[in-house]
Amino acid sequence: VAGFPWQANIAFIGAFAAKEVFVSTMSTAYSLGEEDPEEPLSLTEKIAADKAWTTPVIWSVFIFLMVYVPCMVTVAVIARETNWKWATFSVFGSLAFGYTLSVIIYQVGNLLI
Repeated sequence: VAGFPWQANIAFIGAFAAKEVFVSTMSTAYSLGEEDPEEPLSLTEKIAADKAWTTPVIWSVFIFLMVYVPCMVTVAVIARETNWKWATFSVFGSLAFGYTLSVIIYQVGNLLI
């Protein structure tokens, strides 16, 4: 519905620990399978060659990554400074908001292409 490729789905899970983990997890996901050690491709080249990454998908993933769940350290601080209700709301509220935005962006983007 939001158009996320499986590699991005895996990277989103790891990025809950820290957003910067997204890129390294994507790199690992794209290095699975056949890899020519003599001529390795960069992550940018692998993503550019993957037909799953259309413009609506790129924008959908980008917006979701920026909006969805704060990192777990932030959630722990929210819980410590307020309570676990607010921490839970920050996780599920931002997850729902980010996913909703991503679905809208992906669906509208596909209509415009």
